[in-house]
Amino acid sequence: MSKSAISVLGVIPARYGSTRFPGKPLIPIGGIPMINRVARQALKTKLLDRLIVATDDDRIAETVRAGGYEALLTSPDHVSGSDRLLEVAEKVSADIYVNIQGDEPFIDPDSIDKTVSLLISRPELDVATTAVHFTSIHEWQDSNRVKVLCDDAMNVLCFSRLPIPRTLGKSLPPNVFRHVGLYVYRKDVLQAFGDLPVHPVEKEESLEQLRLLMAGFHFGITLSNHDSPSVDVPEDVKHLEQWMHLKGFE
Repeated sequence: MSKSAISVLGVIPARYGSTRFPGKPLIPIGGIPMINRVARQALKTKLLDRLIVATDDDRIAETVRAGGYEALLTSPDHVSGSDRLLEVAEKVSADIYVNIQGDEPFIDPDSIDKTVSLLISRPELDVATTAVHFTSIHEWQDSNRVKVLCDDAMNVLCFSRLPIPRTLGKSLPPNVFRHVGLYVYRKDVLQAFGDLPVHPVEKEESLEQLRLLMAGFHFGITLSNHDSPSVDVPEDVKHLEQWMHLKGFE
């Protein structure tokens, strides 16, 4: 199927009530609300036909619309970005849905296009997602850094917070990368995610992507050379603005 026959919808889930950083989507990054920076970057892609910020809060929706972007109010009861994405899919029809993280204000547009292209070009895949190379063995050992183990064709074998696979040496093992939370779903796969119960392994690892993987769905990975920093806590903002100026972003 050609790209012209496929509709691709980008969705940026954004909730106001973050436990560690309430109101995070509205925090100014270089004078521009973070959520609007994410939208601006995402719209630089070539393969998204439409972009929607899906939020549970009027303040976020108003800020997004004032910036010239599209917002859709969704339920405040969703526990994950994928659940919010699923509500959008029930309201707005598309063939492919792209879940774009709302806390990466300088996400690389080419990485989004590359991941969408992977799903379009490989019909045997159900989900495409993104990873980057680890920078050190210490980062690989960090439980906050999600590991993705792939076969030689870059099909996902496992996601884990543990440092997999086991290594007897002092260097990084092969075929493992740091997962980046950009997901590209086929519509029926996203609907299946909503129908599946939480898997025990998903619960133990606290990784929602394991719900589909444990059910037998096939994930493919693209590697990105652009690791855009995210904002998790208020202290990250200052570091991100320094990074922004260093990289020449306005």
